[in-house]
Amino acid sequence: MEKSIPVLRTLLSAPGNQQRKLEKAVLAGPDALILDLGDSVPPSEKGTARG
Repeated sequence: MEKSIPVLRTLLSAPGNQQRKLEKAVLAGPDALILDLGDSVPPSEKGTARG
């Protein structure tokens, strides 16, 4: 049996510490949502964003 790999046409990245932006990103309907937990999140908020 051959397995198929899903085609992702739309990738959207959003900062993982901003709830409002995450909600809007989900509503935009991307094929995949990438939560940025690195450079877009201030050091003081990284723990909360990663939780």
